[in-house]
Amino acid sequence: MDHESRYAQLDALRGVAALTVVFSHFTLLTPLLGLRHTPLRLICGGHEAVILFFVLSGFVLTLQLARARSPSFGEFIVRRICRIYLPYLGAVCLAYALYVLVFAGSVNWAGEWFNASWPTTLNNADLVKHILFVPPFQSDRLDPVVWSLVYEMRISLVFMPVAFLATNYPTRWSILAAGAGSIAVCALAIHRNHPVIQASVATEWLPTVHYLFMFVAGAALAVRRNEISAVLGGMAVSTRMALVASSLALYVAARPISFLVHGVLSDYLFDWLVLSAVCGIIACAIGIAPFANVLLTKPLTFIGRISYSLYLLHAIVLLGVVHVFGRFGPVVSLTIAALMIVPVSYLSYVCLEQPGIRLG
Repeated sequence: MDHESRYAQLDALRGVAALTVVFSHFTLLTPLLGLRHTPLRLICGGHEAVILFFVLSGFVLTLQLARARSPSFGEFIVRRICRIYLPYLGAVCLAYALYVLVFAGSVNWAGEWFNASWPTTLNNADLVKHILFVPPFQSDRLDPVVWSLVYEMRISLVFMPVAFLATNYPTRWSILAAGAGSIAVCALAIHRNHPVIQASVATEWLPTVHYLFMFVAGAALAVRRNEISAVLGGMAVSTRMALVASSLALYVAARPISFLVHGVLSDYLFDWLVLSAVCGIIACAIGIAPFANVLLTKPLTFIGRISYSLYLLHAIVLLGVVHVFGRFGPVVSLTIAALMIVPVSYLSYVCLEQPGIRLG
C-alpha cells in the first residue's frame, strides 16, 4: 500500500488546516474582526496551519524518498516544481488578471489587511517578482498566502540530503541540528529586533533555516512512524484520548502561552510550541484509529484533496469578489465569496493541480 493511501488522514488534516487559514483571513476583514474575540478564534489559526503544512511536507517527502523506487534528485525537483510552482503560477496570473479587471480602489469597510493585499501601487514589477518566486520579494500583495510556498520550494531544493541524513542516521541528531539552526536564527532575529513573520512575508533567506526545522521534524516522524503506531497502540484508550486532547489544546493555546515572553522571542516560542503540538497531532493521526477515522470521513478527505488549491486561491476569490460586489456591503459580498471558494478550489484542483501532478 503506498503512503498516500495509508495516510489519507494526513491529507484530511491538511484540509482542516487550510480551512482555518480561510476562516482566519475572513476574520481579518473589519466586519468580522469581532469573531476573533469569541470562541471562534480557536479556528483562526493561519500561521499554525502553515507550520502543520511544513511538518506534513517533511513527512510525506521523506516517505517518497525512502521508497525502493525513489526518484533521482532531478526527478524529485521536477516533481516539486510541477506540484508547487505550476499551480502557484496559475494562481498568480489569475490574481493579477483579476486585479487589472476588477480592482476598484480601497474598499473602506474591508479594513487594512484587505486593502494592503491589493494596493493601488501594484504593478508589473510585482508580477515579475512573484513569477521569479524563489528570490526574496514582498509577498503580502496580490495573493497574501504565497510566502509559505516560497519556503516550501526553497526547502524542497535541499530536502533530499536532509531526508537521507534523517533516514540513515539517528533521528535525534537531525532534530538537534535543525533545532540548533532554528535557535541560531532566533538569536540573530532578537539581535536585529526583526520579527519572524515580518521576515517571512518579505521572504527573506534566513527564516528558511528556521522553517527547515519543521520539515526535519516531519522527516523524523516518518522515519519513526511504525514505532509511534506501536507505542500509541499499546496505550490505554483514556491515555490515547488524553494525548489527542492535549495536542489539540497546545495547538490552540500556543499563542497565549507565547505571550508569557515578549518581543521577537515570543514569535519563535509560538512556532516551537505549535511545532510540538503538530507533531503530537500527526502522531495521533497515524497511530490512534478513532482519531484517524474522524479525519477519514468523506467531507474531510474531499477538503484534503483540494487543500492546496483552497489555500492558494481563497484569498484571491475573497479579494476579487469584494472588489466586484463591495458596493453592496459586507453581507452580500462576503456571502458570495464564501460560497465560491470551494467550487473555485475544486476547479483549480482539476485544471491546475492534477495536470501538474501528471506532468511531474
